[in-house]
Amino acid sequence: MDVSLQKDGVRIRVLDGPYVEKGKPTPRAVKDYTRLIRQLDDLKGFAAERLMDLYNNTWLDDDIGTVDRASFMARLTNPSIHLYDELGAAVVYFEDGGLFAGHRIEVSINDGVPTDAGIIG
Repeated sequence: MDVSLQKDGVRIRVLDGPYVEKGKPTPRAVKDYTRLIRQLDDLKGFAAERLMDLYNNTWLDDDIGTVDRASFMARLTNPSIHLYDELGAAVVYFEDGGLFAGHRIEVSINDGVPTDAGIIG
């Protein structure tokens, strides 16, 4: 059974598997999603590093104009965290603030380290 909750204004979804026990997040799940909440600014920075050139060179919106790292990060809002059914595997999603025509941005995480960022939807 998947578990959904909110912590510090962030939506959390814990998929059924090693992060769920008796219908509740395990202590490891709480530790992992709490760490990811603390890393949100770093994860936004990672997404900016991976996707800013794509926006500026391909998706450029006349109303927004070109963006630098700080303005790209500022547009990423409403994070949600999904802990998957493998320990250490997670994805953090952000709304794109119009950068990619409403597509969500996802940052893949492995053992607390961002490994990839892309647009979805």
